[in-house]
Amino acid sequence: MSTGPVSARGGPVGPPNATPSTTLQDQLVSFSDGDVIFVAQDVRFYVHKDILSQKSSSLAETITAASPVSYVYITQPLGRAKVEARVSDTAYDFNQLLRYVYGFSTPQTGDDDSDENDLNGTTPATPFSVLAAWLRLGCKYGINELADAARKQLQRLFPQTLRHWDDRVAIRARHSFEPRHAIEGFNLFRHVNEARAIPIALYMVCQLEPAILLTGTTRADGRPERLSVRDRVLVYEARRELARHGAKLVGACAMFERSEGCHSDEQSRCSAVMHELQHGAQEEKKALLAGDPLDRAFLDYICGLEVSSCWDARGREDDLHVECDGACTPCVRETADFWVELREIVWRDLPRIAGVEEKVYYY
Repeated sequence: MSTGPVSARGGPVGPPNATPSTTLQDQLVSFSDGDVIFVAQDVRFYVHKDILSQKSSSLAETITAASPVSYVYITQPLGRAKVEARVSDTAYDFNQLLRYVYGFSTPQTGDDDSDENDLNGTTPATPFSVLAAWLRLGCKYGINELADAARKQLQRLFPQTLRHWDDRVAIRARHSFEPRHAIEGFNLFRHVNEARAIPIALYMVCQLEPAILLTGTTRADGRPERLSVRDRVLVYEARRELARHGAKLVGACAMFERSEGCHSDEQSRCSAVMHELQHGAQEEKKALLAGDPLDRAFLDYICGLEVSSCWDARGREDDLHVECDGACTPCVRETADFWVELREIVWRDLPRIAGVEEKVYYY
């Protein structure tokens, strides 16, 4: 039995004794000695019924119900295959499933060490399109190990804590995740009833341009991804809710005041900073008013006003004459903590906005 997939371009992807495939799918998992043919879209996968049956009872039932092969491609001998089974999956998704079944793609565990490696860029990252395929077909065919591994990695792209949300940028880049993929993620989580991921997926969808919300996007396999009419209405309502949250956050700036532990040599300096945070920093507040209340630009601005940060800058520049207008550590840190609490209020309201508060008890 051959032991590796073959490339549509004629070269072996696995061991050198694998027979080249004649399909158009790159890195197709197909074997010259496969005894069953799976057909997804127009792509035929010559595979081994024993291997697939061991991984999934659902696939085993599909094979049992398969029909005799009615014809043979002239360019590819029939070999041992006597039956073929048609599946409704895309060729891309089914190929990703087979790559897992045959051990050519191994899901990461998604544990804390993997998360840290992901941030440091020391381990390969599975593209979002592959993770989505794994979750779709892992759930469909009852391959729980694959579905669970996909869930854990998707949690990095659709975080379920505010702290992980703030760390998402570097991780997304490594998983080839683009903002438009939020629609596919949202629809996928709806489909597999992954309720805890729906709130932040909806939030991400709400940040997309209106044109994308109306026309949708395209998956890696070429299949269109669009929001249902019901979900477009949900997004419209959610955007209004998020805009209200943003307006409340900006309004809460009026509550900023100096800390009781203010130890600035010139307390007027801290007062001036509080006044600036209340009435200024319009650029940093712009996203909040535009319906992105979890944007952290304003929080970063607050943290950057600490006098100690200015002293650090002076040290790096080796110039003690650098002018630095900032506030003392107690004033800045209490203000930052207050702002974090306000963002947490928004975060905890996301399940209600998404209409899944009865399924998500803690967020």
